[in-house]
Amino acid sequence: MKVTLLGPQRRPTLEGVAASLYPDGPVATVTAGWQEREGDDAELSRLLGARDVNLRLYQRWLDVQERDPVFAAGERRLAELLGELQDLYLLRLDHALQAATGSGRVSWLRPSKPYGNSTPRTCAGRAPCAASSTSASHRTPGR
Repeated sequence: MKVTLLGPQRRPTLEGVAASLYPDGPVATVTAGWQEREGDDAELSRLLGARDVNLRLYQRWLDVQERDPVFAAGERRLAELLGELQDLYLLRLDHALQAATGSGRVSWLRPSKPYGNSTPRTCAGRAPCAASSTSASHRTPGR
């Protein structure tokens, strides 16, 4: 078995890369990062010549959570703790950047639903954090 991990394709395109690496046979795909849109892979399937098998890892993860409420509760608690740690880290980073740049306040935008959790995030236990359209935290200068 040969395993090749490909990220987002710009140049060369997925079609050419997949054909050169795997000219025949099935190709497993992982679209778990798309979360609820995991099954929305028609274009990906077309580019792979309809020989793909989507492993549907996100759906399997949701199924496990549904069947095991103890695991689901633990997962939610872990997501909360990781969110709190991220908030504390960003708060510390914010102060370090202010000290290093000598500038005014640097604000950070965070996702409103970390790790698929629907619980609103708070900034170090205070007001809810600003929502972002991306999953990565990023700096907004001058705010």
